[in-house]
Amino acid sequence: PLAGFEVAVKLMVALGPLTLPVAVFAVLRGAGFSRWQSVGGTVAGAAFLFMTSFDILGGNLLSTYIGEFAYSISFSLALFYLAVVLRAGRTRRAAPLAAAALLALTALSHVLTTAFVVAITLPLLVDERYSRTIFMSWVVGFLLAGVWAFPFLARFEFMAGSIWVHARSVNELLPLELLPILPFAAFTFWWARRNLRGTVFPLFLAPALAIGVYLLPQEFFHGARLLPFGFLVIHMFAGVAVGTAVQQAVASKARQPLVLATVGVWVIGALFFVRDLDHVHQRVRAANAGVEQADHWDRYDEIVQAVAALPPGRVFWEESQGTIDHGTGMAFNVLPYW
Repeated sequence: PLAGFEVAVKLMVALGPLTLPVAVFAVLRGAGFSRWQSVGGTVAGAAFLFMTSFDILGGNLLSTYIGEFAYSISFSLALFYLAVVLRAGRTRRAAPLAAAALLALTALSHVLTTAFVVAITLPLLVDERYSRTIFMSWVVGFLLAGVWAFPFLARFEFMAGSIWVHARSVNELLPLELLPILPFAAFTFWWARRNLRGTVFPLFLAPALAIGVYLLPQEFFHGARLLPFGFLVIHMFAGVAVGTAVQQAVASKARQPLVLATVGVWVIGALFFVRDLDHVHQRVRAANAGVEQADHWDRYDEIVQAVAALPPGRVFWEESQGTIDHGTGMAFNVLPYW
């Protein structure tokens, strides 16, 4: 009511990307990484937002501004939940209420991110350091989310069914833009396994689970929707490797860590420049400008008026190349707004 509907929508759409770096830092600190390592992981994690190899799976800016903003909000909330769980186990101080509140908010935002974060924390139930926080967060969190979930399930029969079947590819599973940072991420996997062990197990599990779900038969949902978790962990771990080198260079003043840190900083920094940032900027700008500023607003307005004159009922439309000319590929999804 204070800002108006249009401003409120823009703020909510931006909420996921704006909070993601904070969530990444919280997860890394919760897992036990040092400040230098966490800062490096946060900077590289921010580079994930500018990935251009996908624009609908969720998490990055292209996906967010094509309409997957609920996924992006839940993406950050899931990371905050994971941070609380990891910190609670590492410090042996259970935090079931905080974890439950974050899990409930995650579930109320998007079901896929909720299922994923529950899956990667499930193995920690066998560890008494984590079990109370995780179990109680599931019980209380899902009861809180039930305020919305139970009425939704009661009306499940009215939900439109859509099975999103697509052609799998190696480039979708492992985008070329990730290749330069894979060696850095691999170093962090090795280092964390030796030094942090159990506290980072969910982060180890995230890419493996995302790949496993991707390879399953596409019976219920688009299996690639969970790949962004794996992509983000690769970015985070690459940044942690750079942070580790910087930390060693500062502490020992030795030449080798300094060289590695310099190379790493350049590689992480290059991620922001080798990606098509102009394309990302144009997508974000077009989404914030609104359909009234699109090239074919007159045509879209004519369609809206024609639909308004029809008797009440359903309207069906088919995806086509020209749909994006109306300001968004989802222009006809928002016909009820008009």
